[in-house]
Amino acid sequence: MVDKPELYEWSSYSARIGLSQCHWLDEPDTFTALAGSRQMRVEAYQQLVDQEDASPSDELIRAAINSNKLTGGNKFVDEIENRIGIRVETRKPGRPASKK
Repeated sequence: MVDKPELYEWSSYSARIGLSQCHWLDEPDTFTALAGSRQMRVEAYQQLVDQEDASPSDELIRAAINSNKLTGGNKFVDEIENRIGIRVETRKPGRPASKK
């Protein structure tokens, strides 16, 4: 979508790292938990956003999204089906196949 995360206008990224000001943006617990000081949180957040290597979980989620299939336990799938009123496809349980 954009070449740099700070260029995406609907993201809080630029405000989180101090490139822009946003008076109403809060600091959620997940951001606070990244590090003890503001500067260390900013650096940790930048590293997190800059990561290019996807984890097996990331790949599983991406594959599920691309195939329009749910990834989750039976309780989760049942809840989604109840909310939307139709049966949905699910992925087979288990770990994602490893790439060689």
